[in-house]
Amino acid sequence: MLVTNPFKPDPRVYKEAKSLAKHGHEVYVVAWDREGKYSEFEEVDGIKIIRTGPKADYGVRVLLKLPLFYLKAFVWVLKLKPNIIHTHDFDTSLLGYFARGFVGSIWIQDIHDLYSKMIAKSGVPRLVTGILWAIEKLVYTFPDALIIVSPKFKWVLRGSQRERSIVIRNVPLSEYDNTLELSVPKGVFYGGVLSSDRGILDVIHVCSELRIPFLIAGIGDESFVRKIRRVAGANFIGYIPRDEYIKLVQKYGIIPIIFDPDSEEENSKYALPNKFFDALCLGAIPLVSRGTYLAELVEFHRIGVSVNYGNRIDLKDKLISIFTNRKLSKKIQIRARKMCQKHFQWCYEEVKLIDLYLRVSQYLGRSSQWK
Repeated sequence: MLVTNPFKPDPRVYKEAKSLAKHGHEVYVVAWDREGKYSEFEEVDGIKIIRTGPKADYGVRVLLKLPLFYLKAFVWVLKLKPNIIHTHDFDTSLLGYFARGFVGSIWIQDIHDLYSKMIAKSGVPRLVTGILWAIEKLVYTFPDALIIVSPKFKWVLRGSQRERSIVIRNVPLSEYDNTLELSVPKGVFYGGVLSSDRGILDVIHVCSELRIPFLIAGIGDESFVRKIRRVAGANFIGYIPRDEYIKLVQKYGIIPIIFDPDSEEENSKYALPNKFFDALCLGAIPLVSRGTYLAELVEFHRIGVSVNYGNRIDLKDKLISIFTNRKLSKKIQIRARKMCQKHFQWCYEEVKLIDLYLRVSQYLGRSSQWK
């Protein structure tokens, strides 16, 4: 596997790698240690991790260092000669292409996000993102198989690509105690990327007006973080580790996952973020915005509450309803937990991943490493 982060670990990559290792595959993750502070070689849960440089920032300037990482990572590919190369995100796809050509590896491309859409809101000129979008769609015609995180991402794929793609949702590993009694929502907790198109300021404003306890955690653009810190005050706690995040989801009980449905950043509109599954499995109520795929699921299965993006009156009414109608909110919580237990478990996604590896290997007539 190839990733352009230090794998400390990357949650989605870790889940897939751990599942493959558990089923007898020898798994290597070649990772880019941009910070230059992690072990060069490490083994975690049967996953062999190889980290390489160079040091680099996480902004647009990273593009200047990317070719050097490609070179170092490709040297490892030539040494390892993997039967299957599994690239994560668009920025590692070039390595997959050359690994198949030089080593004869089967190439699986894992599409976490639509890359050109993701960088559109970071100030990159529209002409550049348009060119990248065309390249991205072209690149995805080459892999032997594609993994996508949401069924809505299939619209980006062409005919033959759709046939070679499977959906592996970003559901969490089994880390919850589902025997815990469902508790009454005590407040609103936002934990994640801090961005102006996620309804965070609306949540702060309405919670303050209604005197509802709220807490904001996460990292993001520094100018927006300063604004959040100013308006949220002591209710902003910055970055927190995942175990603390889980506790706070359970404690507060209402989790806003609000995206601007009209944003050019279409990943948010069609994605199924990890925090959505966290909320369902922990018996919390997800608060989502209409016009997104999340809203389609929430409204159809009645497992959360949807609001109109940017409409504080609607947000206020929905929060009042959750807190005053305990019978309704408990029904939502019960349905959400049942939905999670029946459909949103990693063991189901693991089966699809294992089956994909076997089918692709057999289809191409290559010997696999499965035992």
